[in-house]
Amino acid sequence: MDEIRLVIPMAEHEAAARAFAEEVISTDSDGIHGSSYLREVEYSVWLDNIKRSAVGEAREGLSPADTHFGIRVSDGAIVGITNLRFRLDSEFMQKFGGHIGYTVRPTERGRGYAKQMLKMMLDRCREQGIYRVLITYDPENAALYRTIEACGGIMENELPYPGTDELVRRYWIELN
Repeated sequence: MDEIRLVIPMAEHEAAARAFAEEVISTDSDGIHGSSYLREVEYSVWLDNIKRSAVGEAREGLSPADTHFGIRVSDGAIVGITNLRFRLDSEFMQKFGGHIGYTVRPTERGRGYAKQMLKMMLDRCREQGIYRVLITYDPENAALYRTIEACGGIMENELPYPGTDELVRRYWIELN
């Protein structure tokens, strides 16, 4: 397994970030988790939004978050994206969003990158004083629950996602 590091997105990542986003969207119909809407706005606007969010500015319906690319150390490739929501400001985020969101690039899945990103984000939770961490996901994604459970996650429940027939599985990780 190649080592990754978390990197704050910068202007020079734009082309690689767009390629990452296009690959994810072409494979996953439910979007890019942990991206703070990377694909929905111009990259420069997205960078400004995530910088403001990282210093605690909330946007409507979203909790302030710290967003990072998962960059493979050996070649600098973006293999994933993740964010840590410092607080869960809305009922929606408390039920369905959780503290940590992440997505691994489809061509890079199954290589342990999700587990590496999750462990690094749990360390960031400790740094931020967050010791009870909520992570939510689609229960059909078996790789995600194995990753969450490998990092200490305990399932609390499943809730119906508003306006759909889909469920959201909720896990808690208690940190020391």
